Amino acid sequence: MLMVQSIYIDACILIGCIEGKYRRKNDIHRISQDAIRKIESMARHNSEIKVKIPTIVLSEFMLWCIKNDEDDRVLSDLKTLVKNLKADFPSPKKEHYELAKRFIETDSRFESHDALIISHALLDPTTTWLLTTDTVLHNNKIIEKEKTERNNRFKISDCIG
Repeated sequence: MLMVQSIYIDACILIGCIEGKYRRKNDIHRISQDAIRKIESMARHNSEIKVKIPTIVLSEFMLWCIKNDEDDRVLSDLKTLVKNLKADFPSPKKEHYELAKRFIETDSRFESHDALIISHALLDPTTTWLLTTDTVLHNNKIIEKEKTERNNRFKISDCIG
């Protein structure tokens, strides 16, 4: 019996994947591109895998585009990528903001957008992965405690393996 599994993608993964196509390739580009390829393959072979890109991630991506004066190729690449991933774009609800606020108040290393992204993954009982290169979120004791309390065992990593 197959069960729905959600994979959340952070902006750093999207940016790393697309940015490397037009600039010098680096570790983040290779990590991001590998992660995206694996997700595409997994989603193609298993209809129960749902890729989710929270709207805050789209906002971060657009801000990066504006700051870096990116051209239309980048937006076209993003459109193709999310189409291939068959991604959903969940918007935050009151409970996401409330949980994000708790994270920000508890740990000064949390940026507001990261706290909101992690709240999406935590409040979704189908989450199996949150892909991010943001090491503040990797093995974070506050997040791990919250995951345990919610019986949500998803992995936070920059790769699927």
